[in-house]
Parts: sequence; C-alpha cells; structure tokens
Amino acid sequence: MDQIITFGLTNAGTAALLALVAAGIARFTQRPALWYTLWLVVLLRLLAPPIFGVDVAIPDLGQTTADRETAVVSVSGGAVTVADNERSLSPAAVIATIWAAGAMVVIGFAIAQSIQLRQILRTSEPASEIISDRVARLAHELGLRRAPPTVQVLDRVPPMLWAFLGSVRLILPTELLSRLDRDQTDTLLAHELAHLGRRDHWVRHLELAALALFWWNPVAWWATRRVRRAQELCCDQRVAELLPENRRAYA
Repeated sequence: MDQIITFGLTNAGTAALLALVAAGIARFTQRPALWYTLWLVVLLRLLAPPIFGVDVAIPDLGQTTADRETAVVSVSGGAVTVADNERSLSPAAVIATIWAAGAMVVIGFAIAQSIQLRQILRTSEPASEIISDRVARLAHELGLRRAPPTVQVLDRVPPMLWAFLGSVRLILPTELLSRLDRDQTDTLLAHELAHLGRRDHWVRHLELAALALFWWNPVAWWATRRVRRAQELCCDQRVAELLPENRRAYA
C-alpha cells in the first residue's frame, strides 16, 4: 500500500516540475507542435514508473483517531470476565480507498459520456453523398489511407471523431452543416480529419488513464487541457497549409 502512495507522490512531483518547464517554454515560443510534445511528456511522466524513490512517512493515526476500546462481557459459571478489543484503522488504507473511489468516479463519468454518445449514434444517418465525397477527397490530400465513415446527427453536438474498439467515425451535426458554405465545410472536415491523421483519438485513452489515477493532482488536469489546446492549434495549422485559399472562411 505504501509503495502505491510513494509511486503517486513521486510521479506527481516530477510531473509538476516538467509542467513548469513546459509552461515556461510555451510562453516564449509559438510552436504548437512543440507545446503538444512537452505536455504529452508530462502526462507520460505521470503514468511511467518513478525515476527515483521517495520515502513517504505516513503518520500512524490509529492511536489517536481509530482505536476503539470495547468491553466484551462473558458470563460463565457465575464468573464475569471483561476483555478489551482494540481496532486500528490504517491511514494508508484510507488514502488508497479515497484514491480508488475518485478514480472510479472519473472512469464512470467517461463511461456515461460514451453511452450518451452511442445513443446519439443510434439515430444517426450516413452523410450525404456530397459530404462523403468531400471527406474522401480531403482524406486523400491529408495522406490518410482511407476516409472514415461519416454520419450526420440531429442532436446539437460539436463535430468530432468517435473511436471505439479500433472503429472510427466522423460525426457531424446536420444543423451546423446547413449553416456553412462549401469553403467553411471543407475547412471543418479538414480539421477533424487532421485529428485522425495525428492519431489524437488515441491520446484520449492516455488522458483518461492520467486523470483516473491522478484525479487529485491539478497537474494532470492542467496537462490534459494544454494537450488538447495544442492539438487544436496543430490541426488549425494543418488546415491552413492544406487550404490556404480558405483561411478567411475558416476564421
């Protein structure tokens, strides 16, 4: 139990130092790809085995808060005996229990979101032939081996990639598509396909693992937000490179 707590605190400390370095470099550079790499290293540092060990002394709270003395009375043959029964509560066990409970909450929230999205997908329809053709053309120009299946939904959700067990779908809200012209639609599709080309959907699993294990550590949430921000900026740059004539429409 103590080894688990030591692992968490050691990795949290080293990740915090790396996060400060990443934040400092990002402040003085304008390279989203570099930001992404640095913040990804912070997430990996949280999950990787500790570089060094730190002895963590957990105070024994058993004598002050958890010991309970109870009298057990037994009657046998007219004689009465009183026995003391002591119960002690391990602080390490309490910390581990709280830690695990928080991890389950984070994972449960992610599962709930996935179930909600799957319910939305049940009412989805294949994208129109025009949209499918644009997706195929842009996927080819981005160097993807094949275009992902594209569906349209009536729910008000943002355009997104949905990955489950190796299957990837491009989800587009019908209402949004109806308000965009051709150039705007192309930039939107290119942005989502750029995420696919970068394999950003796989990084979501890493983020979930880091947040589940280190939900109590602000660095995990900070790094996750910065990774996603860097991903968006990298995809914006890719769209600008692929469709320079559509920069104004993209903005």
